[in-house]
Parts: sequence; structure tokens; C-alpha cells
Amino acid sequence: MEKQYISDLITSENIDNWTPDKIVFIEGPTGRGKSHFIKHTLSDYNPSKKILLLVNRTLIKKQSQKELITLDSGNDNIKIITYQHLAELILVKNTAKVEGYNYIICDEAHHFCEESEFIFNTDVSFNWVMRQSGIKIFMTATANFIKGYLQDELKLEIDHYHIKNEYDFIEKFYLYENDLVIKRLLFDLPPDEKAIYFTSAKKAYEMSEW
Repeated sequence: MEKQYISDLITSENIDNWTPDKIVFIEGPTGRGKSHFIKHTLSDYNPSKKILLLVNRTLIKKQSQKELITLDSGNDNIKIITYQHLAELILVKNTAKVEGYNYIICDEAHHFCEESEFIFNTDVSFNWVMRQSGIKIFMTATANFIKGYLQDELKLEIDHYHIKNEYDFIEKFYLYENDLVIKRLLFDLPPDEKAIYFTSAKKAYEMSEW
């Protein structure tokens, strides 16, 4: 079956029906065009509308800005900042630069819940977003907690667009109790295949001594 992308899922009619009193919630795995939809489809469809795109990493901000520069249409109606920078602007009462946007996009929206123990002032940026009069769009691949919070705790209505995860590309799945299993898998790997193993720096060094 052909892959489905967010731009295939959301029509111009859907966009026309969005209202500020509902949260637009876009859920889909990595690589299904969530950010592409904002930078291309939404921006091109509403070139006169101002879009604020919030991201959780400076690197993502730079990559997004670089992508916008390379677009033929220019997309100068999009401003990209990090959640951390937004919180700084709010705390020093200098949010004039980010007021009055028609669309506020929260990319990696699970940031509000799952990263709060690592990043200060997460609640500051979240509360500011919720006070805005523009249409609020939450995008994430890991939706359960933040979607439940919006619906169950804040009692907000949601327009939900969802592309399910597909795992057809996974041939085998292993559960293991000790590192000897990993050692055997790696040493038995055929010469023409590769493996990527994510672990701590300490364990990676220890394994390199095998």
C-alpha cells in the first residue's frame, strides 16, 4: 500500500473549517510530512496569513529556516522560534514580536509534557500558546499524553488527523535480559549486513573491548 502523507490527509476544505476554539491535532510517525505540510501546503494555501512555528531544538530551527530559503515561493509568512526562546520573551514581557499570528504551530507537541523535567518554563510557553486568538495546531508522533491532557483535563475539542505507525519494515524483534545476547547478535551478523546499536558512552566503550 502506498504511503500516506499529512498533505494527502488534510484538504483545503478542512483548513477552511478550522476555528480558534478547537485544537487541530496532527498525529503521525516521522517521515509523513507534518512539517512539510506547514511549510508548503498551509503556507501556500494561505499566503496572507501569518504562521508562527514553534520547535524544540535550535538545530531544527536552523534546518527549517534553511528549507524555507530554498523554496521558490519564499514563504516569508512563517516565523520559526524555539519554545525556549518564546519562554524568554514572555518572562521579560517582550512578546510583541510573536503576537498576532493567525496560526500557532506546536511542532513535537509532546515537548510540553515529556520534556518538562529537562527544560525550564515549559508551562510558560504552553500557557501563552493557549491564550492566543489564532488557530492552534499541535503536531507529534507520540500523542497519547498531550492529547489526553487537552481533552480530559482542559476539556478542549480536537480536530484529530491521524496516520498510524506501520512496522512492516521490521523483520525480527528481540527482547533480552543481558548484554551477551547483543554480543551474539553482533558477532553473528552476516558480512554484508549492518547494525546500529544505541547505548550509553560507557557501555559502548566496554563493548568495544570485546
